[in-house]
Amino acid sequence: MIVIDGPPILAGKVYIASPDFHLRISKDQIHLDHGPRHNFSRPAIDPLFTSAALAYGTSVTGVILSGALDDGTRGLIDIK
Repeated sequence: MIVIDGPPILAGKVYIASPDFHLRISKDQIHLDHGPRHNFSRPAIDPLFTSAALAYGTSVTGVILSGALDDGTRGLIDIK
């Protein structure tokens, strides 16, 4: 798995995953990784939501605006 550490998370910014990389976050930083596909997708929503739930706990809100198959379902359960 390739992991790339990115910039710190800044309020008021929108971050978009690079093609073929999952976007994950830790407490204060963005990470890109080339981990396994989720629901045949990379990037996928579940890795982002799950990492956000681990990093920020009850301070996280997840919203799915669109998607494929059940991508995002596992991540929303983790946030809940």
